[in-house]
Amino acid sequence: MSKEVIYTHTVEFGDCDPARIVWFPNFFRWIDAASRHFFVACGVPPWHETERTLGIIGTPLVDTHAKFMKTASYGDVLQVHVSIPEWRARSFVQRYRVSRGGDAIMECEEVRIFAGRREDGSLRALPIPPELTGANINLEMREADVQILPGAKTRMWTYNGIFPAPTIRRPSGQNTNVTVTNNLPASFGSATVHHHGNHSSPENDGQPDTFLIAPGANRTYQYTGTEEGGDERATTQWYHDHRMDVT
Repeated sequence: MSKEVIYTHTVEFGDCDPARIVWFPNFFRWIDAASRHFFVACGVPPWHETERTLGIIGTPLVDTHAKFMKTASYGDVLQVHVSIPEWRARSFVQRYRVSRGGDAIMECEEVRIFAGRREDGSLRALPIPPELTGANINLEMREADVQILPGAKTRMWTYNGIFPAPTIRRPSGQNTNVTVTNNLPASFGSATVHHHGNHSSPENDGQPDTFLIAPGANRTYQYTGTEEGGDERATTQWYHDHRMDVT
């Protein structure tokens, strides 16, 4: 099940027509705000920051479909339930359910993109990192030329030759084996991968100066997906190199 975030809005007098019914374009304005709120709740920085660091200027809308079941009026408190049921190569589907208490008011599905700029200033859809879901996952740390901003590519140390790195999605309570191969330049030396936010044993936690992966070698990290004797809570975590005094 995909993550769901709830955005709340109180209908104001100016949101309604003379019949005190919400003018329908306002729902799309609130949905747009709910879309941004979803990414904020997931820890995504402001778009001006992602433009500077990743070349992402926002998530513009490219398609939408909506269905209205009931009306809303002045003083109503609306809950917009937001989720992303589908990730595609260069776009994603964002789903919204607008409710008032137990009453369904509206349902909507949108297709959005992570947008960047071409050299001429026009917009382009940026590729979305692939998602890995199996119990046995392979990551290769290697150097690659990556398209970050328009123009020349940037040489980077990557996972699987892409940036951002692949997303790993696994159910709570299930074992996951991640085999990491260190194919970075030999001058980098040994590497380690820390799973930030995960409950791991020391040998699987990516220590900064022990359990290192030598150049050309690999290591399998084992994650149980449990905490305190039960299934681990559903969370968004991240993995990164963690070698002392190097990264």
